[in-house]
Amino acid sequence: EATVGEAAQQPEGQEVQVVTQESPPAPSVPAVRMPKAPIEAGEGGYIVPKTLEEAYRMAVAVVAAKQMPDSYKDIEYETTVQKVMLGLASAMEAGLPPLYGLRQIAIINGRPAMWGDALMALVQSKNLIANQTVREIGPMFDPSTPPAQWPDDFGIVVSLWRRGQTDPYTGTFTVADAKRAGLWMNARKVPWIQYPKRMMTMRARAFPLRDGFADAIAGIAVREEVE
Repeated sequence: EATVGEAAQQPEGQEVQVVTQESPPAPSVPAVRMPKAPIEAGEGGYIVPKTLEEAYRMAVAVVAAKQMPDSYKDIEYETTVQKVMLGLASAMEAGLPPLYGLRQIAIINGRPAMWGDALMALVQSKNLIANQTVREIGPMFDPSTPPAQWPDDFGIVVSLWRRGQTDPYTGTFTVADAKRAGLWMNARKVPWIQYPKRMMTMRARAFPLRDGFADAIAGIAVREEVE
């Protein structure tokens, strides 16, 4: 074998195997990770992202810790992170602490929705409700009567008075309404079988919440209506 320089001095016609000399590999340099700006806590000690990048980092941390509700889970990791980001943003738009709001808000058909109790708490926290009433309508019956035998015109009426306004916002939901919606005695809707009056109250209250306090709930759907 010969180097490139030696090969040039060999007689013509003689086969020479040339070996090239490679430079030694450069020493590896460890990558330098630039420190990220911390996400500061806001009023009340809640961690509140202020930029899209901070919201993404927070969503990644939530997904990594598996602390998101089931409605945010997707077979694709990145889709799950984006859903969590939407939940965090929706919570902040509604005036809720991000992580608390994430637990209260579900993403249903691509739209944020919240349980009626949580929406009511949100409106109450803004001191917008001056008074509220809940009453039953329709024929009275023995409390031990199975729900399957309740009359169709039995229902719940919820009225909410907004502070500074005279007339209330009112919603009504009856057994007949529940049947038309496919909720009554539906085996896949267990709460409607176990707590029918409570669920009727939630549906009745959703109407005045949306009609009279749309600004307070920031466009968040009532989960009992969309599920």
